[in-house]
Amino acid sequence: MRRTAALVTVLLATSLGLAACGGNVKVNFDKNGREKACTALGSVSAEVGELTDPDATVGAAQTRLADVERKLVAATDTKTGFTKSVLAPVTGALDSASEKLKDVDPATPVADVPGAAEAQAKVTSAFESANKLFKCG
Repeated sequence: MRRTAALVTVLLATSLGLAACGGNVKVNFDKNGREKACTALGSVSAEVGELTDPDATVGAAQTRLADVERKLVAATDTKTGFTKSVLAPVTGALDSASEKLKDVDPATPVADVPGAAEAQAKVTSAFESANKLFKCG
C-alpha cells in the first residue's frame, strides 16, 4: 500500500504540479465546476490515504489505483470545466503508479516494491496540489 500510495502521490503531484506551477495552465471553474472537482477529490481522499498503508499488498493497491482513477474520470464534466484534460496529470500519475506494480505478485507488500515509496509520495503530493489548485477546503 505504501508503494501504491507513493505511486498515486507521484501521479497526482505531477498532474497538479504541472497545472499549479506551470503558470501556463489556467483553471477557470464556475462555482459548480469547483464544487464538482472538490466533491470528486473528496470522494477518493480515503482511498488515496489507504494507498500509504505499509501493510497493503500490490493487489490491493492496484485495485485502489484503478478505483481512484475511475471515480475521478467519471466526475468530469465539460460544462463545469472539470475536464479530463484538467485531470490529465493526476490520471497520468495513477497510470504510472499502476505500471510500477504491473508485473509484481499481487500478494507482495507494496513496501517491498522498489521505487514504490517514492511513487506514493508523489501521488500524495499531486493529490494535495489538486486540492489547492481547485481551492478545496
